[in-house]
Amino acid sequence: MVQLLRPTANGDPTPTATPRPTSAPAATQPTTAPAAQATNAPGGTNVVNETPAQTVELRPAPDALAFAQTSLSLPANTVVKLDFINQNNLGVQHNWVLVNGGDDVAATVNNAAQNNADALFVPPPDTPNALAWTPMLNVGQTGSVTFRTPPPGTYLYICTFPGHYLAGMKGTLTVTQ
Repeated sequence: MVQLLRPTANGDPTPTATPRPTSAPAATQPTTAPAAQATNAPGGTNVVNETPAQTVELRPAPDALAFAQTSLSLPANTVVKLDFINQNNLGVQHNWVLVNGGDDVAATVNNAAQNNADALFVPPPDTPNALAWTPMLNVGQTGSVTFRTPPPGTYLYICTFPGHYLAGMKGTLTVTQ
């Protein structure tokens, strides 16, 4: 510590102690991810934290705004880990979003994602009829989501990067008994 002398009201010097750092402050590490990264995480109403019974890999088409596999079939009430591998020659981001419905519902989910630009165009966590999704991925990245398949029926999956769903980047998940 360094002592400084400061005159008092009557002019007498009075010592005051001023602390001096002995070393540079340590850099602090963030304890949480930035908001955009946190909201770009996998999500959906059917997402679970359970051991998957089945793993599915899915990729975009290498040279088109489309999924390489436009139809999937999975049994109902099964915990599935979906690995979405963004390997494409277009150099664009993609994601995978499972929708509870057809094109009319998918359009609403897509619009919600488009209005969520701060979170990289993934659906907000409270988006109705968005069952499960991966984060938005750059080329060469893989994103995963573990979810429980919905009841038997036909469901769409889409990419919510701006313009991709409208260009036809969608597929069909058939859930069987």
